[in-house]
Amino acid sequence: MAGIFVPRWLLIAMAALLAAPLYALEVEQTLWGFDGRVVPDHFNPFSVLVSNPGNLAFDGALSLVLNGSGPGGNASLRGASYVQPIFLAPHTSRWVQFSVPGTHSAGPSELRWGRGAKEFSDVDGPLSTGPPSCVWLRDLDSPFTAGGSLKSFPDQLFPTSAVAAESLDAVVLDHVPHWEPARRDAFLDWVRLGGTLHLVPDTNGALPAFGGDLKELDAQDEVTRVGAGRVVHHAIALREMSEQYLTAHGYPARTLENVKGPILYDMESTFFRDLSSLTRPKVSWTLINLVMIAYVAVVGPMHNYFRRRIDYRVSILIFLGCVAAFGAALGIIGRRGYGESQTVHSLGIARALGGGRVDVTQWISAFATAGDRYTLTHRAPANLYASDRFAETGSGLIFNGKDGYMLMDIPLYSARAFTHRAIMTGDDTSVTVEKWGSDSYGSDFRTPGTLHDLRLRTGPGFPQHARAIHAVYKDTIFELELHDGVLTRNSRTGEALSSYFSRDKLNAASYQDFSSRTTTPHTADTLSVLLPALAARTLNYPAVFPTHISAPKNRAEMQLLILAPAPPSLQLQGKGFAHEDGWVLYVQDVSKP
Repeated sequence: MAGIFVPRWLLIAMAALLAAPLYALEVEQTLWGFDGRVVPDHFNPFSVLVSNPGNLAFDGALSLVLNGSGPGGNASLRGASYVQPIFLAPHTSRWVQFSVPGTHSAGPSELRWGRGAKEFSDVDGPLSTGPPSCVWLRDLDSPFTAGGSLKSFPDQLFPTSAVAAESLDAVVLDHVPHWEPARRDAFLDWVRLGGTLHLVPDTNGALPAFGGDLKELDAQDEVTRVGAGRVVHHAIALREMSEQYLTAHGYPARTLENVKGPILYDMESTFFRDLSSLTRPKVSWTLINLVMIAYVAVVGPMHNYFRRRIDYRVSILIFLGCVAAFGAALGIIGRRGYGESQTVHSLGIARALGGGRVDVTQWISAFATAGDRYTLTHRAPANLYASDRFAETGSGLIFNGKDGYMLMDIPLYSARAFTHRAIMTGDDTSVTVEKWGSDSYGSDFRTPGTLHDLRLRTGPGFPQHARAIHAVYKDTIFELELHDGVLTRNSRTGEALSSYFSRDKLNAASYQDFSSRTTTPHTADTLSVLLPALAARTLNYPAVFPTHISAPKNRAEMQLLILAPAPPSLQLQGKGFAHEDGWVLYVQDVSKP
């Protein structure tokens, strides 16, 4: 039988085609936040539907690089890349979700799955910024269910950590989602932190019944408090649910206001600057000057005198030895000026969830005495990180989510700043109300919210070395004292929040210069300067920051603000970073019995 002739060029092309790793992924759909918008100063989900049209499985990583400035993979990008490992079988697709800060996500970005010229996809930025949203969690297995005029979000994409859902204010559900344990735990934590769950009957007229680890959401009352959140029952059909209906029944949508002339334009940069300035070298300049004088004398006149009396080869070796010895001496002296140890400075806000569990936001500065790429993480089931958006290009890789961590390049004797969000174990700031007397107005009949005869019993896990303890009640802040496990008001009168958050006090944080201090950083004076800024962020006080989001309607009657050293459980984990000077402002909600 005569052989079939195959052109040589065709054989070469077929061999090249079979040998090439065809990793031409396709981005089919993207979704910013829960409704196409992102919330400033919050972590927001960015969901991507990716498909693999090729004949080979893809086992690699998808990287999101924010704030690109042009097509073709040549964007000018700042900060770290957000990375999610993925596996895609041939001709399959899957959703991939990133958690990114809304402040960083303006403008076009880039998704990349390789280093090739075509292994990327440009991504448009979010539609706009907005307040935390209210969405209907849609069951993808029931595509014909009508959800009224509310915007919808696939229930399967609800984040696996409550901190990744902080840009969500309320949800509407007519079914029990088919969630794995991590998503169920995250949903319950989200409600406890202040989320509102609106339940409506399903097609059979029955309200969803969660049971199991979510049985706390199955209360029979029309409105039930769960932690700082609420579960609300409605007797209308899902198709009748709308923002207008919720507003008419006392659940208006949150609003976002752009503030004219804010006091603090960028609290994050202010904290990063202040934290990095706390690492102050104590270099012995006298010793350095003496060593430099000796160096000049040895390699100058002394070497010139002796080189004429010895062999030139020996003279060159002595010269090189002197340069190396003095260089090492100067390096040791300079290193000793930095304490010869890597250190971390941090400030945080921790909102109590109960049982010592806290929702933590931390601003961190990590100082390294040895240049390297460091793996930085925290002891939490899920970590979210964001680098300083003003950091130089290519400063690291961020793996947010379960067991999240950062890979960060830190040069010799320098610091890197970043933000961390997680639910962790801290001090137990829960209290028992033994006595609580309050007046509608103060003795002058003009000051609202005067507290008297306040007595709160603390538990064994309460921080014993707190720098300051305050109670916020009806637009007034009061100082508390801790004696023998009991919190009581001191003899001073309360201060109106408008005075406590005055421009003079908050500007002190912006213009504080820690590097000029002669005392140890993080003294009581230093913390008193930063406390109003932390408290303003905690209480979402208006007119302080460039954007203001209206407060939720379900805030507790009183909040305790406890400034204390950060316990080891909240501290950064990383090679060489054994010491951390950290402080945290605990926020404990208290309701009158």
